[in-house]
Formats: sequence, structure tokens, C-alpha cells
Amino acid sequence: MTEIVSDTCSALKQLYKVEDVKDISKCFANLHSNIAAEFSKFNQKLKDTTDRVVELEKAMGHFKQEQPEMKESTIQEEVKSVHNEILALNLWGRKWNLIVHGITGEINESSEVTRHKVQEFFNTVLSRWGPVR
Repeated sequence: MTEIVSDTCSALKQLYKVEDVKDISKCFANLHSNIAAEFSKFNQKLKDTTDRVVELEKAMGHFKQEQPEMKESTIQEEVKSVHNEILALNLWGRKWNLIVHGITGEINESSEVTRHKVQEFFNTVLSRWGPVR
């Protein structure tokens, strides 16, 4: 990195080297053209940034118009809805693949309790039909 800095410095020294009065005008002309080029780059970056800010402000304006205000009652309704869905999933989730009418179930009932209830139910029903072969 120090080589880059020294190369840049030596290039600048050559660009702005002054040995007599005529060189001063050349030096100022070079300085003016370099400043003008850098200022032009800066102005372009500033314009691009300003345009992007305007686009973002427009997007935020559209977003604010599209989004309804969330009122407390709306939030409470959403919470109730999500709570009911969670209860339904706990009661009738994937682990409850078979519903046997006549067997009561509880929310968050363990698999062991469910298995015991089903075995007891089938033993009772099957015992009425006779022995299993």
C-alpha cells in the first residue's frame, strides 16, 4: 500500500511540478481540471443518492397507504384466531391420524394415555363379538 501512495505522490509531484512562472499556470490548469472532474463525480453520486431517496420515500408512501392501521381490537382478534388454531393443532394434529368415535380425548393428552384408551375401547368392543383368531 505504501508503494501505491508513493506512486500517487510522485505522479502528483510531476503533475504539479513548478520550475518557473509558466509552470504555475499549467499547475493551476491541471488542478482546476482535476477538481472539476472530482466535483462532477461527486455531483453524479449526489444525484443518484437523491433519486434513490425519492424512490424510497415514494415506496414508503405507497406502503403506508396499503397497510391498514392495526387497532387494538384487530390485534386481539388475531391473537384469538392464532390461539384457536394452536388449540386445534394440539387436539387434532398429525399425531391424531385416526379418530375413533366413542373415545374422548383431552388437549395435550400424552400418547401413552391415548394408546391405553384405544386399547381398552377395542378390547371392550371386540369382546362383544367373540374371541379374535
